[in-house]
Amino acid sequence: MWFTGSYCSIASMNLTILVEDPSNPDNKTLRFYEKGEIIPVHCDNMFCPPPQRVDCYKDPHKVCGQFPGTECWIQQFERTGPWGRSPMRFLDDILPGATMSPPIAKHCFELTQYLLEGNADDVNAMKVRQTVNDMCGVMDPTQISGVNIFGHADEFEQSQLPRLDAFYAAIKGQCVQPRQRGQSCIANRFAGDKNLVYRDDGTPFERPMFCATGLQCLDHMCVESPEDVALFHGEQGGVANEEMFCGTLHGLTFACAQDLVCTSADNFLEPSTCVRKRSKSIAYLGPWWNSTNCPTMNGFTNAQLVLDGLKVLMLTYPGELQSASHCEEYWYNPLVKGNHEVLYNYVAALVQNLDSGVLHEDLNVTGEFIVPSFEMLWANLANETLEPDGTCVDNESSKVAAKKLELKKFAFQPCYIWSVVHFLTFNQKETMTKAATEASFGIAVWLRRYFSCEDCRSFFDGLVQEPTVGMPNVSDLNREHHAYWWHHAHNMASEHFASVRGGDPWVAQLWNEDFKQYQNPFMMTWKDAEDQWASHKRASSAPTDVPSFAKSAFSLEPLLFVFALLSAHVASMFHQA
Repeated sequence: MWFTGSYCSIASMNLTILVEDPSNPDNKTLRFYEKGEIIPVHCDNMFCPPPQRVDCYKDPHKVCGQFPGTECWIQQFERTGPWGRSPMRFLDDILPGATMSPPIAKHCFELTQYLLEGNADDVNAMKVRQTVNDMCGVMDPTQISGVNIFGHADEFEQSQLPRLDAFYAAIKGQCVQPRQRGQSCIANRFAGDKNLVYRDDGTPFERPMFCATGLQCLDHMCVESPEDVALFHGEQGGVANEEMFCGTLHGLTFACAQDLVCTSADNFLEPSTCVRKRSKSIAYLGPWWNSTNCPTMNGFTNAQLVLDGLKVLMLTYPGELQSASHCEEYWYNPLVKGNHEVLYNYVAALVQNLDSGVLHEDLNVTGEFIVPSFEMLWANLANETLEPDGTCVDNESSKVAAKKLELKKFAFQPCYIWSVVHFLTFNQKETMTKAATEASFGIAVWLRRYFSCEDCRSFFDGLVQEPTVGMPNVSDLNREHHAYWWHHAHNMASEHFASVRGGDPWVAQLWNEDFKQYQNPFMMTWKDAEDQWASHKRASSAPTDVPSFAKSAFSLEPLLFVFALLSAHVASMFHQA
């Protein structure tokens, strides 16, 4: 997906568009592009426009009948609608919470029309305005069919986006190809429903990994019958290719081919599946953000990684609600400062418990490594948004607008977040302090609540709720437990990244025929992770075997241990992921 780094995409259809002259944006030329060409258009997907995914929930057979060989796989979640979530004024802010509904919207529209016609006397006009203000919140009732119920305050008046309930349904369906003989699967599907595909226990499949008709999912392998396991093993010589089942079944070992690794059987996303191995010290371009500025890609020292990573971690707060580029709302806000200090203390606790060799001979090898006090760090970051005369200006007249924009970009670099956490957890003393284990746990909670990417944050929150992932154990003082937890969590999280998939995971399913040739590997082995993150100054820095609590997986050659890795880059300040 190298082309996404230049804000380009692949045309998903024949397109005729106006293209700006880079040297003169006012000069635009009409250009024709054929399907498959790289075009100078940026989408939140490697294809532009992103491929359509018609919802098959309403009529599964009719819709999926248009896509031979597919069946209707569904995802299901709690419905979110305008009721209780429409924008409202509260104190000096605009927040979700108004209980908007179609009947109320109708009255809002009628009252606004009444005011616009100008027929009301002053007394009645004042009463109408008060009712509109109280009942209709911040909406412009004349735009009732196009209300934006998310975003920032200044967007509500201009937005023509559809209502939230118009595209967030409780159930959505997609026509997908079922898994074939020898490929991995999650579970058997419910046989009583001839329309929709979901598991035999009634729950949806986390990923579209269900067997085709005539096959059964036997311990995560699609086969015709139990006897078919031995037949398929003989046909393949025990070697499993990408997407195929790996592990041991009925006493027979299926080992992944070269350069592939095997996920664990309790990987709830792709269990017992051969996937491509992610190399260490590598990052990918993608349609959501550019990860190639990661610390390990640019020769950063570990000291720089820790200091920069701390800043990026702090600046993730509070996600989509406020921006670090806004002087008044962000840097003059005591709530923001208080939460920054919480995160600072987590990182400080981990730094204080670093292996002495790492701390003194790696980070402080020049004698200049100093973690600034919180107050000093806060002041230095806040000063980036102040004018030359020390005032705060948050409009177009600001003389430091460019610096503010850079600070905003600096904050949205997930690769720095993973990097600093990996470095700090891999390089703890063998026995951690309670404060250090609480910090490991606290950062995981922080990312569940405040990470800047809403979709990513939601997925991570669901991820750690799975019994096979969970949260870092505060009572476990073993360094390897915390290093492995973050390694595993990063591997699992990377599976859905746009830089791996090529776009939103609903649109860019893993191994989808359109996306497959462009998709990047997401699974790093424990050995490679430790080799990348463990400082050569750490006591017992030689790579160790996979921790006893880690799940193993097979590769064709020696048995490679592969469960999840929380990906790389644990150095200086979360720059990009």
